[in-house]
Amino acid sequence: MRRRIRNSFIVPCIIAFVVTMSLGSTASLLVAISSTGPPASGITVANSYAAPGVILEWPAKTPGAVQWPAPTEVQSARSFGSLSFQAYWQSGLSKMTHRMTVARFGWPTPVLERVQVWWPREDPAYKSDPAYSNPQTPDSGFRVLWWSLATQSAGIGVVGASAVAAVLWIIAWRRSAKARRGECLACGHLLAGLPQCPECGTAV
Repeated sequence: MRRRIRNSFIVPCIIAFVVTMSLGSTASLLVAISSTGPPASGITVANSYAAPGVILEWPAKTPGAVQWPAPTEVQSARSFGSLSFQAYWQSGLSKMTHRMTVARFGWPTPVLERVQVWWPREDPAYKSDPAYSNPQTPDSGFRVLWWSLATQSAGIGVVGASAVAAVLWIIAWRRSAKARRGECLACGHLLAGLPQCPECGTAV
């Protein structure tokens, strides 16, 4: 009896977890894909500048083993389902030599990312690094942030399973209350100790 009651809770909750997790991951990817178009209005922008005692970081990992100088400015922009960064390094009034653009898409957390980088191609240090000889290095293309997608989908699955468990618990509690009062579990008619409900015919 206890095993049957336990299975009546566990199996539906597992099914609800898997279904809602799958729907959540699909919805997250659809939101991310729909956000890759032109940015929407209402974007808030923040600028950070390098200063004495302030060291900025590149918004994503640089492609190769050659150490990039710390960026002199990092700009960020946010809208619904979109978060982007632009960072560059510029020495004094000289031209910009290192630049990185990172765009992340998805809600409530990013699940897609695109990274584009620019560097001094004539610098011998970069020419000797195999990572920078790859023609795909400047643009990573859209790639899935699997860890973020998995944790976000799992959270949605937990919410779905919890909702199903709460509904099943309420149903079980109401059935238990009817049984304690001696009522039919199907229609609620008073059984008065009869082996069969006189109202609907359900066997006790």
